Amino acid sequence: MLGVFGDPTQTGKPAGDDLREGKRTYLVAAAVEASDDAGRELLLGQLGDPGLDEDGVIRLRELIASTGALARTEERIATLTDTALAALAAVELETEARQALVDLAIAATRRRG
Repeated sequence: MLGVFGDPTQTGKPAGDDLREGKRTYLVAAAVEASDDAGRELLLGQLGDPGLDEDGVIRLRELIASTGALARTEERIATLTDTALAALAAVELETEARQALVDLAIAATRRRG
């Protein structure tokens, strides 16, 4: 998500880099699955184009969001995070170790770019 929608000042990499690199992420797969033929053609035609300009990134972001893929991905992240946190709560760990793992899970999944 950060590689498509992240703020470069926060992520340290150019906006849309994952699109330019053609990364086949859950976000992209969800968008492809939910797109109509024209949307799939646009997304797959520009995905992996190293020359994709800012306007192209914006078009692909809008497409991804309009398909519901962004919301679906956010829901998936929340579900998997909750599952991981529940698993941590169920195992015997030292308090400090458990808290470190909880903090890491939250930092990795709830940050915004």
